Amino acid sequence: MQRFRKQLFQGSQWRFAQVAEFTVDEQQEFLGDERWSHLQRLDVEVLAVPRALTAIFRLEPDKLKNLLTASDVYSACVKSLLDEAANNASLQAAGFKSRATLRLLAVLAFEMVRQNNSDGIREDDFDDFLEDLLKRYANVCKWPDEDVLRSQLRLLGQSNEFLQNGFLEEGEPTQILWRNRTLQEWFASVWLAKFADKRDREDMSGREYLEHDQTTREDYWVWRFAMEMPAKRRSNRKWLKLLRIVYQPGNGRPTEMIYRSWLTVKSATNEPGHSARQLDENYKNEVLKSYRDQKSSSARAEIDTLMQRIPPSVNDTLEFKMGSFADIFQRIGNPVSQLTQLDSAFDLAKVPVMNTQYELFDASHASRR
Repeated sequence: MQRFRKQLFQGSQWRFAQVAEFTVDEQQEFLGDERWSHLQRLDVEVLAVPRALTAIFRLEPDKLKNLLTASDVYSACVKSLLDEAANNASLQAAGFKSRATLRLLAVLAFEMVRQNNSDGIREDDFDDFLEDLLKRYANVCKWPDEDVLRSQLRLLGQSNEFLQNGFLEEGEPTQILWRNRTLQEWFASVWLAKFADKRDREDMSGREYLEHDQTTREDYWVWRFAMEMPAKRRSNRKWLKLLRIVYQPGNGRPTEMIYRSWLTVKSATNEPGHSARQLDENYKNEVLKSYRDQKSSSARAEIDTLMQRIPPSVNDTLEFKMGSFADIFQRIGNPVSQLTQLDSAFDLAKVPVMNTQYELFDASHASRR
């Protein structure tokens, strides 16, 4: 109907009604108390999308309990929708592929996040947006020319229409409007965890979420989804490179995201197989070691700025009087101390010594904290 609106209804007196998304109460009633109570704490807006809600409803109880993060919920919903489209004969004949569609949705979402666009791409800006996509992502997405990209977008529109607008608000894309913002953010995080190159990661560096800085809240869900991305939606090699951005020392650390990524690694290492063991080993060598090395380097640099030379100047005398005079702190009867002579000048810390600084002296200290 969206595609042929002008031809069908031009000059008519038709009035339209749009089915609204599920309210919170409607979500709970549809899912039932047990499923709802399990998912409520994950704070995911995708449950408001009817097709996504149906996908969760169809999950068997044991699979539902394995959804431990918001990223798990989105991954399960998207998988269900992509599988449904892949099993449709018409879409199969048109060349629909789940992986290609996932990558297309991911790159659309990431480029919009990169451009700080959560409002959508309107028709007037659509051609310029496609030009940006071709310039930046043609190689990784295997678009030899604009015709191929537009062909993929038409197929995306057909599959989205079949799925009753499960991903986007429109059918055949002449604009890009996501069903909700967090769906866009999840697909953007898939790009970061599975497809991104060095340039993409560099563009996100400096945009990490910091708990103490509310100005960084804008990209909170992109980082949270990425840190908790399930194994089937990430490339461990690219994901670990993304983690290095989060772990690098800077103006504060995104401790929530570090913790969430650590839980993801620990969960993966409990799974059987070589890839899980390899992930744990690479996490320690590529992420944690790099982080500790940078912290040690920072600690060395900090030591020079945190130490006070006693006496402050080379021209100062090495003689001083020990103790307090009688009028200090009302200490009555305190005798004047004798003159004391230093053998040489020395450095005194102005603030308490940090763990990372002490470990430059005694590396074994790390195991006791």
